[in-house]
Amino acid sequence: MKIKNKIFLQEWMFLVLIWILFMNLAGLFYLGMQDYICIGEWEVYANSWFAYFENTLFGFVFGTLFAMINHISNFPMLRKYNFGKIILIKSFFYIIAFVITVFISVSLYYAIGAFEGKTLDDIIDFIQPSSLVVWVCFMFILIVFTNFLLQINKKFGQGALLKMLMGEYHKPKDEIRIFMFLDLKGSTSIAEKLGHNLYSRMIQDCFHELTDVVISHKAEIYQYVGDEVVLTWKVKEGLENLNCIQFYYSFREKLRSREAHFKKRYNLLPQFKAGMEMGTVTVAEVGDIKREIAYHGDVLNTAARVQEKCNEYNQWILISENLAAAIRESTGVEYQLIDDVNLRGKVNGVKIYAVNENVRHEKVQV
Repeated sequence: MKIKNKIFLQEWMFLVLIWILFMNLAGLFYLGMQDYICIGEWEVYANSWFAYFENTLFGFVFGTLFAMINHISNFPMLRKYNFGKIILIKSFFYIIAFVITVFISVSLYYAIGAFEGKTLDDIIDFIQPSSLVVWVCFMFILIVFTNFLLQINKKFGQGALLKMLMGEYHKPKDEIRIFMFLDLKGSTSIAEKLGHNLYSRMIQDCFHELTDVVISHKAEIYQYVGDEVVLTWKVKEGLENLNCIQFYYSFREKLRSREAHFKKRYNLLPQFKAGMEMGTVTVAEVGDIKREIAYHGDVLNTAARVQEKCNEYNQWILISENLAAAIRESTGVEYQLIDDVNLRGKVNGVKIYAVNENVRHEKVQV
């Protein structure tokens, strides 16, 4: 299964389960208030198994449509809109989804005989305007809350919110990870040429193109730092199919596929250089006012310094001896030794290797 499909499936399952939970909790609240809002035949219905079936069915259908709407809102053609416009567009589709869900639910209720002996006018007569207003407000609050959870998950990174809720990094722990520092080449001269505002728009466009590449190569975005982005992989995901190396070339090709756009808007095609290292880091949840998961260790410092050497050795991507050794052991792929250098801030020398561009055409499996 493709990574993007897997992520969508996970989000769909989460949304379906959370909406089934929401609707059944609402049903319990409704039953608890039946002495005040249930009269006549509504009381009989509220105490039947149809009430729970209705809530579960509604949650499943609406959760599915909710997931589809959020998936569509991530399409590149909508990313150009600001957050407010995207919310309005999504809200319009949520209303349509609500109507569709009600239609599907009522149709199925008729099919299984839940409304046997009742006409549509009878059902409408049961609905009180005050109850309808309460349900609309209730749905609005749940939609806002669900989107809030999804946005928080995006803020912390895919899966990071769950790790924070579970307290996985409440106490520092060690992990072996691969890090890439991806930096815009010639950023100073480009910023002077474009001006700060247009330069920022170009960086936004570049990082928008990063999204699909990150997903398809199982990367995690650790930080955005100006015109630089720091990415990380767990060792297994990074070495599988050489994801950590192939990522760079896929991103470069992604930018080249948008060359017409960049040259028309900025009169240039942005190019990035990368430095990589692998090793043990300490992972911890830090901060009080603003919380995030942080990585500490010499690995990040080395990756940043290796990236700085790209200009000096006229290379687009350089890797450390630790990563080169791990790749050689896992896949048999060899890289060209460039030099044994003294990196700024380090006492001992570090061997750095150039990546053969042809490696992206090889099918390498761990």
